[in-house]
Amino acid sequence: MDLQEYDNNSGGRRIIQVMKLLGLWYYEGSAKMPYLLYSCLLHFTISIPFTIFMAMDVVHATDLEKFTNIMYLTLTELGMVAKLFNVWFYAKLLVDFFETLSGDKYFELREKDERLKWQHAQRTYARIVLFYVFIGLGAMFTGFVGVLFSAKYELPFPYAPPFNWHTPHGYWCAYLYELLAMLITFFANYGFDMIQCYKLLQLSLCFKLICGRLECMGELRSGTAVSRGFSEQQLYRQFVDIVKLHARIKNLSRLCQTYISFPFLIQIMCSSFVLCFSAYRLQKLSILSDPMQFLTFVQVNLIMILEIFLPCYYGNEVIAQSSALNNATYNSEWFRCSPGLRKYLVIYMAMLQRPVRVRAADFFDISLEIFTNTMKNTYSLMALLLNMNN
Repeated sequence: MDLQEYDNNSGGRRIIQVMKLLGLWYYEGSAKMPYLLYSCLLHFTISIPFTIFMAMDVVHATDLEKFTNIMYLTLTELGMVAKLFNVWFYAKLLVDFFETLSGDKYFELREKDERLKWQHAQRTYARIVLFYVFIGLGAMFTGFVGVLFSAKYELPFPYAPPFNWHTPHGYWCAYLYELLAMLITFFANYGFDMIQCYKLLQLSLCFKLICGRLECMGELRSGTAVSRGFSEQQLYRQFVDIVKLHARIKNLSRLCQTYISFPFLIQIMCSSFVLCFSAYRLQKLSILSDPMQFLTFVQVNLIMILEIFLPCYYGNEVIAQSSALNNATYNSEWFRCSPGLRKYLVIYMAMLQRPVRVRAADFFDISLEIFTNTMKNTYSLMALLLNMNN
């Protein structure tokens, strides 16, 4: 099962390619079992053991400083493993989501203005993705290069290898294994987080598409964007298509929530602690004494903030755009319709009273309010940790 390349999915093609490369996609037919074996081999030999080694190092931490230095990345890795099992379980839902967008005729972009707005949003998201990758690889670069200038054996990101790594041969084995594991886990996390945000972006764009079509219902146009009159029959046909499109988008939102719900809940639960521990470690460092490690922690904090902010922002956009459907219906030329057609429009507007919301395990809506609360919790935990240290 593969995706055809359509313009309305252009912003997520690189993400999908990375997920396919890392065994995080879904295939049917003869390729299903070999691909599943490849995925299990990759992650059960590298990603999951690396997370276990990090957790073992947390158990052996003897003081608060070492604990915070290890714990922030260990929680990130544990969250990545939770997302890994989630994508294995719901991989088909992920593929179905994008196949619906690319293969259903109701999602075709009919007007030039629709295509331009859609492409602009896709290009903007592609730039955000590149910024995320740039910051992530920058953090890895400063982390792995910085330890090479240390006078003693020091790993870029602490973990407990199952062998003595305090010898030249053992150190390079531990160093290279961590480099490989960090590359795989970083790009896996990148795929998990960016595909979630991209699905929310697509939902918001779909509702924005409906808004534009609702406002233009019944308008007669002849090759230009300027209205040349009104047709009730055309309004009725367009309204029926919009209702069908709306039903499909609501189904997509259910698929999206099923896929996103659990990993986003885990991410929110871990993010306050991860930000707290990494910020605590950052304020203990000096840019003059250890500039590479300082830059590493600055970039790690920025990545964590992006991981929380982006899904909250796009989830908020889903709520905002679905809430705008009522006004868009009212802004159409409904007053020129017959009483019977007006009743249908009123019934439709009554159905729009509750906007579509993507929720995290039915605990809370994915919105900017959650981002604000998470940052407040991070500040509170940080203050508590500093008081405990004092």
